[in-house]
Amino acid sequence: MEKSQEILLNSIANSGVTIPPGISSVKDLTPETLFFISSQSLHLIDQNSSFTSSLPENSVSDRLKLCSDLASAFKTLGFVGDISFHKFLYPSEEDLYELVRFLAGRLSDVEARKDAVSESKRSLKTPEENVDDTGPLPHKELLGRVGDPLMMTETPESSQRSYLTTNKMDEFYNGVHIPGEGRVDSSEEISGGEQDVLDMVEGVRSSLRENEHDSEYGLQSTSPCVNLPQMNCKTETLQDQKEMLVEKSVSGSVELHELQEKLGLLRAAVNMASNESCPTDFYVNQLNDPVELKMRKIVEMESHWNDKRKALEQEKSYLEETLKATEPESYLKYKKLEEIELELEFILAEKKKREDELIILSAKAEKRPELEPRSTYIQRIEEITKNSRKQDADIERILKATRELQLESNSIQERLNRTHAVVDEMVFREAKKDQVGRQAYRILTSIHDSFEQIAENLLATDRARREVADYEGKLATMASRTVDIDKLKADLDTIRRENDLLEARLSENLSKDSSQSVG
Repeated sequence: MEKSQEILLNSIANSGVTIPPGISSVKDLTPETLFFISSQSLHLIDQNSSFTSSLPENSVSDRLKLCSDLASAFKTLGFVGDISFHKFLYPSEEDLYELVRFLAGRLSDVEARKDAVSESKRSLKTPEENVDDTGPLPHKELLGRVGDPLMMTETPESSQRSYLTTNKMDEFYNGVHIPGEGRVDSSEEISGGEQDVLDMVEGVRSSLRENEHDSEYGLQSTSPCVNLPQMNCKTETLQDQKEMLVEKSVSGSVELHELQEKLGLLRAAVNMASNESCPTDFYVNQLNDPVELKMRKIVEMESHWNDKRKALEQEKSYLEETLKATEPESYLKYKKLEEIELELEFILAEKKKREDELIILSAKAEKRPELEPRSTYIQRIEEITKNSRKQDADIERILKATRELQLESNSIQERLNRTHAVVDEMVFREAKKDQVGRQAYRILTSIHDSFEQIAENLLATDRARREVADYEGKLATMASRTVDIDKLKADLDTIRRENDLLEARLSENLSKDSSQSVG
C-alpha cells in the first residue's frame, strides 16, 4: 500500500505539481498540503480555475467555503461518490488515497490529450517545416548556394575575388605578421602571452630553416628514401605546432584588440566625466552618430545582400531550366539530391530533439527513487487477476443459482395461484348451497390473506437485513476514520463566535440606519 501511495505522489509530481517537503506517502498529507496539491492539480487540468494555493488560517468559515468549492470542482470533473468539505478539512487515510488517485488519473488524461495534439500537429507538418521549427543549420542558405553544383560557373569578377581570397588566406596561414627582432614598435603594446607566442613562432621558423639547410648541404650524400619518413614526421609535427601557434596568436591578438577597445572606452568616459565645458547631450550625440552610421551601413549591406541573393536565385533558376532542357537525367538526379539533403536535415534535427529528450528523461530517471523490480508488480497483478477471475466465477455461480431459485419461486407461485383459483371456485359453489360451505369459504379467504401478509413480512425483513448490513458497513468506515473530535469542537466554537460577531455588527448597522432615518 505504501509503495502504491509513493507511486501516486511521483506520478503527480511528474505532471508538474509541487509536492511539499516532508511528504513521502499519502498518509503524510494534512488538510493544508492536500488543498495545496489539489489547487495546483486543478489549475493544470483547467487553466480557468482560480483556487488559492493555501487555506486561510484565521477564518474557519472561509476554510469551509473554499473546501466546499473544491469539492464541487471535484464533482464537476467526474468524482464518483460522496464528497463534501469534510473530506478536505477532516480527511481519513482512505479519503486521502481516493482523492490523490482521482487527481493522478485526471492529470494523466490531460497529459495524454496534450501528447495526442502535439503528435497530430507534428504529423501534419512537412519535413521543411519541421526543420524550420527546430532551427536552421548554421549558414544553411549560404552554404547551400555555395555548395550547389549549378553555381560553380566562374565569372571574371568571381575568379578575381577567389584569387584575392586565396592569396589572403595563404598569407595568413603561411606567415603571421610578426615584427623582427629588435624592431618592435614602441607605440604598440604587446602582452606577455602574445610575446611568448611570437617567440615560439620564431623558434619554429628557425627550426624549419635549419632543416632546409641540412636537406640542401648536409644530407646530400644520404639516400632520400631513408630520411623521407623521418622528415615527413617532423614536417607534420612542425605543421601542427605552427597551426596551434597561429591559433594562439590570433586569439591573443583578438583579446588584445578587445582590451584596447575597453581601455579606449574607459579613457573616453574619464575624459567625458572630467570635461565640464561640454554638456552630456553633446557626448550622447557624438556617440549616436557612429551608431547611426553603422546602422545605415548594415541596412545597405542587407539590401546589397538581398540584391545579390535575388541575382543568384535567378541565375540558379536559369541554370536549372537549362539543365532540365539539355540533360533531363542530371536534372532528376539533382532534384533527388535536394530531397535527400532536406530529408537528412530533418533526420538530424529529429535526432537532436530525441537526444535532448533522452537527456531530460535520463535526468528524471536518476532523480526518481528506487522502486521494486517489475517482476514484483507483475506477480501482484497476476494475483489480483487470479482473485478477480475467481470472484467472477463465484458471482456467476451465485447469479445462476439465484436465477434458478427465481424460476422455481415463480413456478411455485403460479401453481399456488392456479390451485387457489380452483379451490376458490369449488368452495364458492358449495358456499351458495349451505352454511358450512360459506364458513369454509371464509376460512379459505382468511388463510390466503394470512399467507400473503406472511410473504410481504418476509420481503420486508429481507430488505431490513440488507439495510442493516449497509449501515453497519458505513459505521465501520466511520469508526476507522481518525477524526479529531477536539478539532471539530474548536472549529464549531469558532464558527459560533464568528456568527455572534456578525449578528452584533448587523444589529449595530440596523440601529444606526434606524437612528439616521428618524433624525
